[in-house]
Amino acid sequence: MVIYKYLILASVICTFTLFMGCSKNGIEGNVQYYGSNKPASGIKIEAKTYTDIKEEQAKAVLSATSDSNGHFNIKSLLPNRYYTIKSVDPNFDGTIAEVVAPEKGTKIIKEPIIVCPVPSSDGIWVYDEGTKKLKQIEDKRVQFRFHRYTGWLYHCNAYSISDEDSQKATILPRNGLLIIRGNVSNIGQLFRIPRSTVLLGANRSETVVIEEGWYYNTSDFYVTSDGFSRYMLNRKFSPSSVNLIDTFKSKRVIAIPLNRFEMGLYILITKAEEGMFLDNPREGVLIKIK
Repeated sequence: MVIYKYLILASVICTFTLFMGCSKNGIEGNVQYYGSNKPASGIKIEAKTYTDIKEEQAKAVLSATSDSNGHFNIKSLLPNRYYTIKSVDPNFDGTIAEVVAPEKGTKIIKEPIIVCPVPSSDGIWVYDEGTKKLKQIEDKRVQFRFHRYTGWLYHCNAYSISDEDSQKATILPRNGLLIIRGNVSNIGQLFRIPRSTVLLGANRSETVVIEEGWYYNTSDFYVTSDGFSRYMLNRKFSPSSVNLIDTFKSKRVIAIPLNRFEMGLYILITKAEEGMFLDNPREGVLIKIK
């Protein structure tokens, strides 16, 4: 009879332990800074799941802070539950991991949580990875000049800025992060084109005069004549536009390592109007990568 009572008590204790998720389990991983991939210390990482069970609420949201090696370990989770793992540091946005908490033992998150600093206000910023400081770029906006070149079998709309406006560019080295908080729709390289007279057409009898300036969309200087692709200029450009998809992107910021830029003059489009195929740029902020 005594043995029977002990068996009942042990059964109740085990059931209670499983129900409360008190088995020794955990999730661990690493946090790294975007761009440098160096360990990010002092970042609060949260593990969150959903439950409508009152007794489970205390374990629905748990957290830990990354150590000097960027390592974190969150313990005593509800077993077999999907948890969302992310940074909840107000000064950093980060990638998100979805994992199932183990019944026992510690599950290792293979991919690190990547975090990126978030500026205090909208604008264009540079993050120095050495000093870990943010500096805002002065917002000297320049207006685009619109050009329309037409001929018998071709037309193109082109956009440029003047030599005077090109002097407003902020000079940046190719290290650290370019961080954008706010409205920037695109980034493109500018090329200096002198005033040029171009002969076009099947018999090269049409004349087009291209005004001098720093042109945003030099790829538009392609024309089709007799089914062949020709250049309006006797020069081949290779615009180094930056793909905003292949960057760090969150609800608040876009970040791009500056070493992805080739040396040259770039414009960050801050105002554009919808066109037939692409946005028509109206104004932007200049940076010069040295």
